[in-house]
Amino acid sequence: MAPGQEVVYFNDKPFWAMAYAGGMLPQYREDKEFASKTFSFLKKALLQVKKNKTVQRPRKF
Repeated sequence: MAPGQEVVYFNDKPFWAMAYAGGMLPQYREDKEFASKTFSFLKKALLQVKKNKTVQRPRKF
């Protein structure tokens, strides 16, 4: 699992937070080839996000 959390502050006080996590279903965890292809695809998709934008999926990938 790969958990993460984002917190946005305004005037030194938190006013918005987001937590997220991801992982593979148990039946796929031992399939190294499938895991490699999956994470390769996810990495390519995440690299499509523009640095000056909020994290959103590309409209088409």
